[in-house]
Amino acid sequence: MTVKYIVTLKELSENRDKFIVLDCRADLSIPDKGEKEYMETHIDGAIFVSGDKILSGQVMKHGGRHPFPDFKDFIAHMEKIGISDDSYVVSYGFYSARITLMLRMLGIKASVLSGKIENAVKYGIELNNAIPQPVKGKITGKPDLSMIKDVKYVLSGIDNPFVVIVDSRASERYKGKVEPIDNIAGHIPGALNFFWQEIINEDGEFLPLKQLREHFIELSEKKEIIVYCGSGITAAFNWLAMKECGLNAFLYAGSWSDWISYDFTPVKKDVILL
Repeated sequence: MTVKYIVTLKELSENRDKFIVLDCRADLSIPDKGEKEYMETHIDGAIFVSGDKILSGQVMKHGGRHPFPDFKDFIAHMEKIGISDDSYVVSYGFYSARITLMLRMLGIKASVLSGKIENAVKYGIELNNAIPQPVKGKITGKPDLSMIKDVKYVLSGIDNPFVVIVDSRASERYKGKVEPIDNIAGHIPGALNFFWQEIINEDGEFLPLKQLREHFIELSEKKEIIVYCGSGITAAFNWLAMKECGLNAFLYAGSWSDWISYDFTPVKKDVILL
């Protein structure tokens, strides 16, 4: 079965027995909200994966607000919840794009679910609060670290005509008008702004492939695209949409919160002083 980066509710319903479904819901402002929502209701058979505890590592001086976890720990947990080298995985929720990237780094066929789970019943997908008991899996793949980039690599790409850096945050944060989370406002010099929520509609569905390609048309001739956001979570949605379009995209894992932790990284603001 060919697995795209984006799977619709209809496609999930037609292949439900082939997919392991992961619930990765979260709210950065309300701890444990995602898990509480999972306990109340989720797609039948879905397994909850904590973005903070499983998909993020310990915060240090550098690495950003949500650094990647140790891959040995991540692999051990994925095996525990039943994932193997030959698994087909589809995830939904705030951390769904991040876990998709991490699983793809291990060579596992992983995708993000397009559409809110409330709409799943329209396609015959049951919602309940039953907790599945998965059979332990086996992952032998090693993480392909070339799929993510660090601060020095991004810095070298600023003046490279074959590389484009994409900021996935809201326009106000990109321009440096506001910064509600990090202690320095602005963006990486030369970065273009493609707000990640512009590729998802009110029903939580990704734009159709043709519209996604039109959305990213400005990037189509670039040899390499590096995407970032505040801490590497929401930029992963842009990353997978670009990959679905066939673009050569990579994630700056530490993102803006990592970038500003160094004293050698330049910052650009687009604020007009009156």
